[in-house]
Amino acid sequence: TQKFRASEFKALAKFLESGKHILFFGTDGGEVALNTNFNHLLENYMIFLNNDGVIRTSYYKYLHPKEVLIQNGVVDEDFIRVANNQEKKVTAKQKNRLKFAIQNDQEEDSPDTALAGFQFVYAWGSTLEIKYPAQAILTSGPISYPVNRPVLASYTSKNGGKLVVGGSFTMFSDEYFDKE
Repeated sequence: TQKFRASEFKALAKFLESGKHILFFGTDGGEVALNTNFNHLLENYMIFLNNDGVIRTSYYKYLHPKEVLIQNGVVDEDFIRVANNQEKKVTAKQKNRLKFAIQNDQEEDSPDTALAGFQFVYAWGSTLEIKYPAQAILTSGPISYPVNRPVLASYTSKNGGKLVVGGSFTMFSDEYFDKE
């Protein structure tokens, strides 16, 4: 109910750097809507929760424009591999192409066919700004607005601590989690 103090940010950073994990989810409108200052910590790990919202540009399956069905939003090959219980088949060339596109804020020309079948509902969420070494896991896809922006990202510390940041906590609620 209150904004974080500097001592709390130091404790969270120490927690992450000691190999522990932090999971943070925002909402539509980002830091302003949540009345928090969590971006102060996230910026240290090259992730920033935007004060925007993702909308679907055409109505399909869900009637509210902020209930976004994202069909081609997976950019992390390992995510889809684990979801499908598959062996690792991603080539180094594919990984390097993806890292280059994210680092230089470029859009991929075409979605990877191995990733095209996975879809999810992104409800009432904002986008993220990320820079290397943070990595995008999910994006808003080519049909939503803003187009192909990160909506779920991760950072791994030197000691193995993970920071995972998502722009929508609503997408994991019972109402949306089992939809797709």
